[in-house]
Amino acid sequence: MSVDLSTNYGGLQLASPIVVGANPLTSREAMRLAMANAGAGALVLPSLFEDETVRWFEDLGIEFSVYDLAASNNSSSSSVASIEHDSALICTDTQSYLDLIDQAASRSPIPVIASLGGTHGENWPEAACLIEQAGAQGIELNFNWAACSLKQSGEQIEQAIIETCQRVRASTSLPLFVKLQRDYTNIVNMAEQISHCCDGLVMFGYGPEVDITLDDCKMRIHWGGGNSGSTRRSLGRILRVRAALPQLDIAANGGISEGQAVIKSLIAGATVTMMASALYRNGPDVIRQTLDSLRHFMSQHQLTNLDQLRQMSPLKQEIKAPPEPLPATVMPPQEGPLPGTPPGASPSSAPWCHSDRYGHVQ
Repeated sequence: MSVDLSTNYGGLQLASPIVVGANPLTSREAMRLAMANAGAGALVLPSLFEDETVRWFEDLGIEFSVYDLAASNNSSSSSVASIEHDSALICTDTQSYLDLIDQAASRSPIPVIASLGGTHGENWPEAACLIEQAGAQGIELNFNWAACSLKQSGEQIEQAIIETCQRVRASTSLPLFVKLQRDYTNIVNMAEQISHCCDGLVMFGYGPEVDITLDDCKMRIHWGGGNSGSTRRSLGRILRVRAALPQLDIAANGGISEGQAVIKSLIAGATVTMMASALYRNGPDVIRQTLDSLRHFMSQHQLTNLDQLRQMSPLKQEIKAPPEPLPATVMPPQEGPLPGTPPGASPSSAPWCHSDRYGHVQ
């Protein structure tokens, strides 16, 4: 039985629903080719962080406010911590990143998506223009508000993210994907507002885990990536966003390492699923194994394309109508006053009462 795994993600036509998430491995040309040969539909390059773009624009004579520079300095520790394990693979300035985009886009058989990471994204519109000129097929905005001002409310943070997305959208014609953290009061409302200025939503990004070493009581920042339990924590949110925004493309991200996680995410409403940590643990061949599991599941259920798989969503299954309630039972007055009867009232003056089929007085 022939199974078609192709899909469209934000205007990009992909051969499969597996997108390699942003990670240092995509900086290597040999690894990019191995991922494509294993069946990846697209790949995301490592994020270019705000501190790197700020330095580059400063060299060009473009000034930023003290507040923006402070925000960039706050994000720099995260960018360094995230690449401790493979620092040789990361571009340390914007020009090197643009060169990486040019090389990857010209030699990769699958779409290449660039990534901008940070907090405020003050200079992202200018960077997006350069990324488009370098040849990327899309841009992912990776917001990380781990270090926030005490005076910023949740509403102010969300509004700042939306305004940044709007400014980037106005600066480039490339497909724009927004990666959010899971910590929003109303993720459906946030997704609805962002949907007006982006082509897809990545659910969700993962920040560092903080630990304290007991021998010296110092803080350690650990970037371990998502685990298998992360997928279950995202399914409910994906279902809700998909129900509210059926036209929005969604990328499920975090802890996706095998076929079952991919299948569940697609059934929940994801357009594509992202893999990153699994590639470190098992190499590019995990993509092929995962796609084989997906094909096997679809063949078992006589499904020929991903649209049919998504129709299996719990939200699309027919819900049986509840049984008609039985007519209320009329009960004669009981001996003595009914509950709620004013003191001194006679039983005969008490009203008739109605009950449901279980005898509960209504």
